[in-house]
Amino acid sequence: MSQPRAPTCSGIASRSPPALLSQVRETIGARAVPPLDAADLDRIADMAFAVFEGGLALIVAAPEGPVRDAAVGELKKVMLRYLAPVFGEAPADAAVTTPPNPG
Repeated sequence: MSQPRAPTCSGIASRSPPALLSQVRETIGARAVPPLDAADLDRIADMAFAVFEGGLALIVAAPEGPVRDAAVGELKKVMLRYLAPVFGEAPADAAVTTPPNPG
């Protein structure tokens, strides 16, 4: 018996209200150290939103429980590591949990 298919998150950015991406830009812009010019802010906000979208797809597809919880934790680490330098912070609690590929 196959597992039920999880809903897809593909294209969430295009279906989301423009206000959502605008809020992401506003939040990143308010915390950026040093302040970002408009082009950098747009690029970073778009990338952060796209990374979140991809991670959300994995989370939704994961079965509830430890697997989903781990996926949530990994997405938080990815977002923290990407945005911490923009915010002038060091990602201290973003330890690598996936061992390197030995091959």
